[in-house]
Amino acid sequence: DVCDLANKTSEDCNSNGIPDECDLANCNDSPWCSDCNDNGLLDACDLFGSFEAESPTYTPLGNPTVQTYTLTAPPDAVGDVLLSFSALGDLFSVNKYVNISINGQAVGTAYGGVGYYLCSPNQVDTLTVPMATFNALKASSGGNVAIAMTPTSNMNPTACGSNPTTIKVTVTYSRTPASQDANSNGVPDECELGCKGDMNCDGLVTFADIDPFVEALGGQAAWEQNHPNCPWLNADCNGDGSVTFADIDPFVARIGAHCP
Repeated sequence: DVCDLANKTSEDCNSNGIPDECDLANCNDSPWCSDCNDNGLLDACDLFGSFEAESPTYTPLGNPTVQTYTLTAPPDAVGDVLLSFSALGDLFSVNKYVNISINGQAVGTAYGGVGYYLCSPNQVDTLTVPMATFNALKASSGGNVAIAMTPTSNMNPTACGSNPTTIKVTVTYSRTPASQDANSNGVPDECELGCKGDMNCDGLVTFADIDPFVEALGGQAAWEQNHPNCPWLNADCNGDGSVTFADIDPFVARIGAHCP
């Protein structure tokens, strides 16, 4: 698990040192591991407003090879996009650099300045892409983002002898969270609109909810008059947008459940 997190093959949105997929698989309805909207993400991920993706380490770095990292349907950026490069190669010259393009359009260069060395590992450079440019280029390619890293023609891919020349890129930016949390309680707002089967809004689905569930079958108007602070659609246990006798079996199945 430590390697999964270090290599960014798994996420840890609740920062507990455990990959999110493991939290979900072993969750016991506790808030720290819940997925209250059943979208396959921890609630902490829904509320997280940052995006980060790291490419594999590509080799070689040098002419004529173009290395391309493709992001499949990343979210729109709500701020400028930072591209962070880490490389080892033939970089000891301001005339040897890497041209960067997104979906075929040039957006800048990496390693075109001073301070880079021949065959020194983990040499870092960054490039900032404006939000509007990134989102427009993403939209132009159907929502995907292909970041191409093209070395200049004088960059030797075998300059480091037995050590392979390499480059990788990390993409970081702010995005709109998948869910909002207006009251800052760590629960996505859509989950607080109601909890299926919780007819007395005490956060649990128990035998105490049976009588009010039966009452809800009588219709929305009467329910809201008598229970203004507990949603009528909590009784919609089959998720079809209404409360009918078809909700009885799903309601019974919910008894014993905890609400976020």
